Amino acid sequence: MKNCSPIEAHIIKGDRFSLNQCPQNALEQEQMKDIPYASLVVSLIYAQVCTRPNIAFAVKMLGRYQSNPGLDHWKVVKEF
Repeated sequence: MKNCSPIEAHIIKGDRFSLNQCPQNALEQEQMKDIPYASLVVSLIYAQVCTRPNIAFAVKMLGRYQSNPGLDHWKVVKEF
């Protein structure tokens, strides 16, 4: 834990998520096919319900894109 660098807010004021960040072509969809985005979002929901209510807004925002996440969404989920 000595080398960890925690951040307070994973989603800050001004961050925007939209459908434009979702994969737009077959190549982008193929890149995201093997990434366990939905599984990680479900794990975050569990953490939010049981121990971390302060991440509820961020988890809600990221959960909107479970069916078609883009790389931008994945980068934010990995920060958690």
